[in-house]
Amino acid sequence: MLNMSMFVNNIIKIYGEDGEGWLKNLPAILRICAKRWNFKVTGICADLNHNYLVKVRLKSAEAIVKLIFDEEQFIKELRALQLFQGSYCIKLLDYAADQKALLLAKAHYSLSDLFPEQELDSIAIYANFIKEYQQQKIFVQNNKFPNFKNWFGSIKHNDVINILLVNKALDLVKNLDQRNIILLHGDLHHGNVMSYENNWVMIDPKGVMGTVEFEIAAFLINPSNIVKLNIADIINVRVNELSKILALDSLELLQWSFVRAILASCWCIEDNLNPQNFISIAEAINNLLTE
Repeated sequence: MLNMSMFVNNIIKIYGEDGEGWLKNLPAILRICAKRWNFKVTGICADLNHNYLVKVRLKSAEAIVKLIFDEEQFIKELRALQLFQGSYCIKLLDYAADQKALLLAKAHYSLSDLFPEQELDSIAIYANFIKEYQQQKIFVQNNKFPNFKNWFGSIKHNDVINILLVNKALDLVKNLDQRNIILLHGDLHHGNVMSYENNWVMIDPKGVMGTVEFEIAAFLINPSNIVKLNIADIINVRVNELSKILALDSLELLQWSFVRAILASCWCIEDNLNPQNFISIAEAINNLLTE
């Protein structure tokens, strides 16, 4: 369901007056893109967060135009899309660097649409997707993408998250295995794995160097509305199934999911957004770790 007011509030909270100016300029940016790519806007995508996405009709196909405020984010996502191009990533049809705009093929539905009714199916699909896309041999220059260690700088003491939980996340970051570093999507949760042309593909790659366990942790703690259900049961089933299918250590998956939940909470605080769902998820995972 489209919540335009929430999107507008998010942009203004994060980017301030510059973000407000970008919002006002969106119709003009779209007109420039429409002239360049010859499309007709058919609707606005429902799941708006930090970027503006519209459905468009080209001469021969439907597509998505993604407008990005942050230039650094645009450059990183463009690089990641170009590197991941192939069977496991949504097609990048074109881009306009001057407008920070991406023209993307339109996918159909995501793993979010399977939750919670087809939870076991979504776990199996996700596991097979992880297994297949990581078999791609992608050459990455060391300076092109950040290391996930850089992200952990956001895990800081604050007035919102229990200091013991923050300390535990910081300790885990120091002690967890970080040797097998590969190029990750960076935020591979349910909503970023979508059906397209009889395949499952990733969308919105962030591009970060890290471990596969950290990648999977994004799936383990999402969608954030698992707080309405039994968080511990859901996390337990996911960890057990994924560790079996992918031959990974279940304790490490659980520990990385805790780190990821604390990191997501801290990011929400940085962006002036409500972190409570992710804090609740972190607390539930912490209880599992201390059982």
